[in-house]
Amino acid sequence: MNAVLSDSISISKSVGNELLSRVKVGMTYEEVIDMLKYEGIDVGCGTIIQQYESSEGALYTFEYLSVDGSFVVSNILIGG
Repeated sequence: MNAVLSDSISISKSVGNELLSRVKVGMTYEEVIDMLKYEGIDVGCGTIIQQYESSEGALYTFEYLSVDGSFVVSNILIGG
């Protein structure tokens, strides 16, 4: 199943819900990518916001902030 983000963008690679649920606020961008083995879909404008579709169909959105020269997860949204 593909989650449609707009008329022209969809998520074509799903990641296991169990793996996505391991992402925590404070993790760095690099830690998230290393763990998920996928960068997700960049939906941010001027900031890093990545979206992933879980293998169960849930949409996960991770928002990042720049902290001490690194990007860290600042917010996690699950669902539409």
